[in-house]
Amino acid sequence: MPLVVLEDLLRHARHRGYAVIACQVTDLAVLHGVLDAAEEAQAPAILVVEGGADQVDLVAAAECAAMRSRIPLAIHWHGIDDEAGLIRAINAGCNSVGLASGLNEEVLCKLVRTAQDCGVPLTMQAETESLGSTLLAKGIQWPSLPSASDSASWLQAGLDTDWWLYCKADPEPGQIEEWLQSGVVVVHAAHLTTHITASCLQDKEDDLVRLQSAIRRTVAARLAEWTRLWKVAGQAAEARVRCRRWTPVEHVILFNVQGLDEAGATDMMAEGRHVLAAVPGVRRVFSGQAVQQEARYRYCWVIRFVHPAVIDSYRYHPQHVDFADGRFRPVARDRISIDYQAQVD
Repeated sequence: MPLVVLEDLLRHARHRGYAVIACQVTDLAVLHGVLDAAEEAQAPAILVVEGGADQVDLVAAAECAAMRSRIPLAIHWHGIDDEAGLIRAINAGCNSVGLASGLNEEVLCKLVRTAQDCGVPLTMQAETESLGSTLLAKGIQWPSLPSASDSASWLQAGLDTDWWLYCKADPEPGQIEEWLQSGVVVVHAAHLTTHITASCLQDKEDDLVRLQSAIRRTVAARLAEWTRLWKVAGQAAEARVRCRRWTPVEHVILFNVQGLDEAGATDMMAEGRHVLAAVPGVRRVFSGQAVQQEARYRYCWVIRFVHPAVIDSYRYHPQHVDFADGRFRPVARDRISIDYQAQVD
């Protein structure tokens, strides 16, 4: 199924008194182990990636696997510390992002505004809440976030936010009920999958296939245990009904050109593919030419937005405005534009 709106999933967790497990996904073996456990336990989950641009392929694999699953899932990129990283995470397909701690106010405001323009929720670690092997973080959900100018006072604002628990080690059994009762709705098992992978590697298994299989099985077994401890096992069916789907919007433009020959039109669209793909919230830019010579419109753009919020933010983004006003609209006065949101089963 498509990814689900994280705000809806966490609302369901609050209502039902469970915590969603956020699992660090480091490779395909871990990814499939997490999904095996989620399917077996019928437990919603959050797939977490962390790192640089090389993680984009892992996000694509996670999204593809989520589409084949019947479990409500979200993809979260943890540790974002600049705008380039934030745009990379959103445009790659993540529908939740976690900001690094210690950002200055100027950077923080910029990241808040960009995420807000794309409809993507944020988390930010609360440095004052370090509790030994755990760390609390506030998850900020639209529309509860104030204006970007107020973002530096998130942690003092008393917002209706969600608590994420970052675990560096297994909590004591008695602590879990206490955390659930105190309002924790996400437990980020930051240590779980990395420790399992390290342990499997220490076994010095020379056969890569057997090593990956061992990682997958061990991750699935440990995570299945956690789904029971945090009372998320068996919640998938109801959460699937309660959660909206995180589905893209296709921005479609059909047009003819005046004052350009075919080579000029091709150059203009090639420039547009490069420029527009860098706009926050744009996942894919397709330009095409009609196969039938008699088609009413000779050319098209199909631009995929991650969320309906991008319809407005894209329209006024400087990169789009400069290209549209300077290169596209003067030669494409004969055009129509329609936005479509995907239908899902």
